[in-house]
Amino acid sequence: MPASSAPDACSTSSRRAGRGDWRIRSHRRRSGCTRGPGQAEHSPQPEPVAVTVEPGPALSSWSPPLASADDLPTPRLSARLGVVTMCAGAPASAVRSHLAYHRAIGFERVFLYLDDASDEYWQSLALPDDGDGVVVTRCVAAFWQRLLRTSAMVARRSEQSVFEDAARWWETEVQSRQSLCVEHAVVRASAEGLDWLLHIDIDEAFLPCRLHPVDFFGSLPAATEQVFFSNLEAAPEALHVSDWFREVSLFKLNAALVADASPGGPSAPPSSASLDALWRRVAAARRKAHGGAAPASYFIAYVSGKSAVRLPGRRAEAWPVPYDVHKFLVPDGTGWRAPLTVACAAQLDAADGPTVLHYCSCGLENWREKYRRLGRFGDRWWGRVPIRIPAHLQSRDVLLAEGGAEE
Repeated sequence: MPASSAPDACSTSSRRAGRGDWRIRSHRRRSGCTRGPGQAEHSPQPEPVAVTVEPGPALSSWSPPLASADDLPTPRLSARLGVVTMCAGAPASAVRSHLAYHRAIGFERVFLYLDDASDEYWQSLALPDDGDGVVVTRCVAAFWQRLLRTSAMVARRSEQSVFEDAARWWETEVQSRQSLCVEHAVVRASAEGLDWLLHIDIDEAFLPCRLHPVDFFGSLPAATEQVFFSNLEAAPEALHVSDWFREVSLFKLNAALVADASPGGPSAPPSSASLDALWRRVAAARRKAHGGAAPASYFIAYVSGKSAVRLPGRRAEAWPVPYDVHKFLVPDGTGWRAPLTVACAAQLDAADGPTVLHYCSCGLENWREKYRRLGRFGDRWWGRVPIRIPAHLQSRDVLLAEGGAEE
């Protein structure tokens, strides 16, 4: 059953912890950062997060820094950062943690789009009146009407199939609504003078490594237009979860973050082969336990990471737009092109590149609520792209069979 697949995988791997699971433990104060050994206050270099790496095959662990920004080191460089996310039905505690965390680690603005625009959900969030850097948009009918009239993607829908998808399918496809909201946030963030905008989901968190996020983005070459971050996927160890950011700390490694072959030795990181071998053992155990039923994939959701895009400034005549929920397009004369991209997994040392933590379907109740809202969706996105995420389709089928999904 998809709801239990992540805990099963976690349990299989976690029992090997005594023999050395791959763990990245960030030593942090309450905010999430500490000073490097021997680093003085006047040091011109950005202050690192001290990281201890323990060997093993498949998992990483961390302690979420959900606290005041007062404990963060002062960034040495200059970059104004924003993050955009859309949500519907996420627990209020998790939403508040998402907002507080990203504000605390250096994101100046969080653009929150509520796909559930109901008064009941809005009141349940109990967000502070002053916003504290959070810009909330309730996606009511009037918002969509205005957005569809002003969207460059809709106006130029014939130029890209993804634009046509957004214009045609926005009422029924969550990803299309996400793309339109991100486009709206890009224009808004540019008008405010922000330098970078990160797009992640409400069940995701940006995890810095050695550098403060402001220093990381501020140190990128001026020609860089997009940064791509690989994602890790949560392996919850409890069936019931409310605020996944505070309650879940174990993650499956992305194969993009490991070497093709391990250098060996007791402290060596895993290889992609060792991850494959581990998953085959887990899959075989599940097939045996469940009478030959096909198991979900190693990740129960996407593996393709998320991106941040450089913003063109207040006086721009054209702005970047989402190519999909994972990456962007940038204007190029009268057309569009792929941005010049730094891919952290390929171009940065593993100790220096940030990642995205994906708390996918953490908690049985949250999993049920997610697929209840999604309802009876088809086997293809936008009616043409096959959905190749087995757990996504299996979850739909389980909820429909139980009668718990919206029609």
